[in-house]
Amino acid sequence: KLYHSQNQTPKSWNQGCGVPCGEYLFDHRNDSLRAWFINEYTCGPTSVGNPLIDGLYLDDNWGLNWIGPSEMNRSCLHDMGLTPAEVAAITKGWQQNMKAVQDALLKRKAFNWQLLKVW
Repeated sequence: KLYHSQNQTPKSWNQGCGVPCGEYLFDHRNDSLRAWFINEYTCGPTSVGNPLIDGLYLDDNWGLNWIGPSEMNRSCLHDMGLTPAEVAAITKGWQQNMKAVQDALLKRKAFNWQLLKVW
């Protein structure tokens, strides 16, 4: 399921694959996402895996400010066709991923702003 933010790229389409260009959201129910999110995105060589980087600021979330992803149009859940059960599962997956990311960061003696709050 795709969500396309019409605010940032109105009527923009990727002609090569027929999907809209714009913002996309991670599906945090996906276990392979968790592995990639930790090993590459947050702890890989372009992040805290680099000795010049000792922390991160992850400003997006699921379900902290409302019942969906932060910084997205409120219609995104409807646009993606997500059921309340799917939203709850993605939110739970996001919480699990953030806990796993924090554990991985601490193991590497790194920091992220969200460590000031317990998930």
